[in-house]
Amino acid sequence: MAGPLTHYFRRSLTTILVLAVVIAGLTIAWQVFDARFRHVSEWTGWLLLGITLFLVLYNIRKKISMLPLGRAWYWRRMHTWLGWIAIAVFVLHAGWQPPAGNLSLMLWLFMVIVFISGIFGLLVSIALPPRITRGESRVQLDRIPRIRAGLLRKADHLIGRLAKEPGSQPLTDFYTKQIRHYLFKPREFFGHCFNSATQARKLMDSLNTLSRYIDQSADEKAEQLREVIDHKHRLDRQYTLQRLLRIWTYVHVAFSVSLLALAALHVIVNYAYHLEIGL
Repeated sequence: MAGPLTHYFRRSLTTILVLAVVIAGLTIAWQVFDARFRHVSEWTGWLLLGITLFLVLYNIRKKISMLPLGRAWYWRRMHTWLGWIAIAVFVLHAGWQPPAGNLSLMLWLFMVIVFISGIFGLLVSIALPPRITRGESRVQLDRIPRIRAGLLRKADHLIGRLAKEPGSQPLTDFYTKQIRHYLFKPREFFGHCFNSATQARKLMDSLNTLSRYIDQSADEKAEQLREVIDHKHRLDRQYTLQRLLRIWTYVHVAFSVSLLALAALHVIVNYAYHLEIGL
């Protein structure tokens, strides 16, 4: 994981420096205007709302990719840049401490969740794609369950043929008790997330040990089972990492849209309060 991230940040060093300068400029400007003018927090609030609205538009842009709205790469890069700027504007507007009041506190918490999920998404979108493929072609997420079911049918067919031959009992028992359970559905979600999935290797090691006690015909079937287990392991890795990317997107978008609704309510309540007290 460190390799892709290190490469990304080295390649984006100029962008990072420019963003640092922009954020520093915003901070200095806020301090200067805060000392001279009233309602500076109102300006930063509108700026933050505008940036947030643009960030949410990126998700709409992905849904209507057929329209000539610019390359998705530029939108994605702008989304990342403005996300970092939004964090700085948010800190200037609301501060690090949770505010008082239920609505303000909920808005603050949702903003923090959106930022954390956004940073997490940036990291995993850089680090996971090389791990998903690892030198092999990427399988579409929706096709993986069908391929996995096909592997199970293939293994069942192998064992069904083997069960008719003498000396096959140890392998057929091992398949029924352990291997079929492994092939039935995705396994080791967290193991694949942290590159520590070991169940496939343990099954293949057990097959290697079992090969000493079975005849040549059964050993040939055991070798084919090893290939099935290895294929299933690689499918599980792709399935887990692609699911992680998709789950992150759902969480980030859901909280972003909710954040906009809360921000609109926040604006209405604040202006209603200012009108009521005559500001």
